[in-house]
This record gives sequence, C-alpha cells and structure tokens, in this order.
Amino acid sequence: MAESESWLSLEETAIYLGMGKTALYALAREGRIPAKKIGKKWLFEKDGLDQWARSARPLQL
Repeated sequence: MAESESWLSLEETAIYLGMGKTALYALAREGRIPAKKIGKKWLFEKDGLDQWARSARPLQL
C-alpha cells in the first residue's frame, strides 16, 4: 500500500468504520482511537484503525 493511501481523513474513516463523524471526532480528541491532528485536520492511519477495531474493548461514548 502506498504511503498516501495509508492515511484517511475523518470523513473517510467514518465511512471505513461505519461510525458517525461526531463520535469519531470525540474519540480522536480523547485519544481513544489512533489519530494525528495536522493543523486543523485529523488523520487516521488505516493499519492502526484495523488493529483498534479488532481490540476487544467496548466503546463508551
């Protein structure tokens, strides 16, 4: 996978995980999902998301 394809925007991540953008934004702000904030944009590494999604911890929103 090319490096540019390994990072997803907030919108792309919401679609990829089947989550709402508001909930995803909250998880990113709280450090509960692997993400980086670059300027005003949140970026999510696809491999990190896959590992996070496989974790057995239930979400508490």
